[in-house]
Amino acid sequence: MAGAARPRRRHPRALAAPAAGSPFQAPALALARLRGVEADPAFVLRATLGVFPLPEVCDPDAANEVCRQLNASVFLPFTVPAPGALAFLVEVRDRAGAACFAQKLEQDTAVADLRMARPVARIPGAELADGSYELRVRALVDGAPPRPADPELRVRFAVLRGYQARAERALGTARDLAPQLPQRDRSLLEGLAAEVRRAYLGEAFDVASDAVGDLVRLEAALENLRQDRHPLHGLRGELAGAVPGAAAPLACVLRPAGGRSLAEPGPARPLVVIAGASPAYDLEATRPAAPATRGPRWLAAELGGFAAGRDWDLAFLESPGGGRNYAEDLRRAIPALRELCGTRDRPVVLVCDRESASIAGLQLAGLRGSIAGLVLVGAGAIPAPVLDGLGDLPVRLGLLHGCRSSDGLQRVLDYVARAQAEQRWRGDVRAFGGPAPAWPYGLPAFAPAIEAFVAQLAGP
Repeated sequence: MAGAARPRRRHPRALAAPAAGSPFQAPALALARLRGVEADPAFVLRATLGVFPLPEVCDPDAANEVCRQLNASVFLPFTVPAPGALAFLVEVRDRAGAACFAQKLEQDTAVADLRMARPVARIPGAELADGSYELRVRALVDGAPPRPADPELRVRFAVLRGYQARAERALGTARDLAPQLPQRDRSLLEGLAAEVRRAYLGEAFDVASDAVGDLVRLEAALENLRQDRHPLHGLRGELAGAVPGAAAPLACVLRPAGGRSLAEPGPARPLVVIAGASPAYDLEATRPAAPATRGPRWLAAELGGFAAGRDWDLAFLESPGGGRNYAEDLRRAIPALRELCGTRDRPVVLVCDRESASIAGLQLAGLRGSIAGLVLVGAGAIPAPVLDGLGDLPVRLGLLHGCRSSDGLQRVLDYVARAQAEQRWRGDVRAFGGPAPAWPYGLPAFAPAIEAFVAQLAGP
């Protein structure tokens, strides 16, 4: 166990290194250490490799010819050293794991070609039944396949005949109907439509593709509105939508307690609102060109087991970025979520990570009346007058390894310590215990402590 613990202690240091033009180097090094192997050039290349599966939903009956087959383009988002001569095995497997397609790519496979996404496997959609499939890409280095500890590239796509026509019809109906709806319903509909539009236009998915499910949910919401019902009538469990924001709807993932439909009346439940961090490659806040914000599906996946079994509603929010007025986004989103979930007089706890925590800390005076508790992870300087006026609002802080924005949290703790020493402190501000986790994993690492904190305020 001691040998296994050492890499776990070292990997926060590896992830704290600046990207220096190669953002995948530090995560590859950390992953290799966790797996007990060397991050040699072959490991780093396999950890960096990507694939564009377009279209995300292959429609053999599509009017647009390019939608009738899957085009799997292998690429490198950043230049890394070539470990040898490269080739790629591209396979498609169905849900049962049976192979449906295989092709070896040996042309245009140099690093310069991969930077331009030149190697392409074309999978005929007409030869596949409707359903979900897994696309596997394995990099061969001088003919050698991946080793057991090497990363393997796997993504999902779907085949659905009639998808193009259905998506165009649903998006057109949503566009025409949205201006006629009240704000809550308009935001929900626009959020559902945004997920379908993303897949239809070929934008990258978050976490994993659920494009067919997104279309089915949008069609169901449109039928509900046609029948003068709540747009979420009959839609149960976790779903991606949006709530009103400052200038545009704020994307969110809703996870109602017990998998219920939010359209069904029921007892009021506590609500946990979790706001994520902006996309970044390193602790220097080196940003990708796109996306401008980090979608809430990433956040929901990272906290997939959070509060499992608790009778709480959860809402995961899109990150700051893209010129949004995020302080106003939060001020609008929290009451909208309270109304949508039927929270009524039950407590609302706000949990924020890094950039969203910075905003929430500075704007806490304006948020104070809408929340019963606050968690700030990795950032969140709170002005002294606001700290003095917190009253009984409990605040918990999570510091991250090597993260300079955590210095603001430390200053908050230092201020509280001085006020306590001078016997003038009346608030409830504390840090979570334990070692500081690596910056990308703050929320998952603190999840048990956050859950215990919410339980103190809301009950089980």
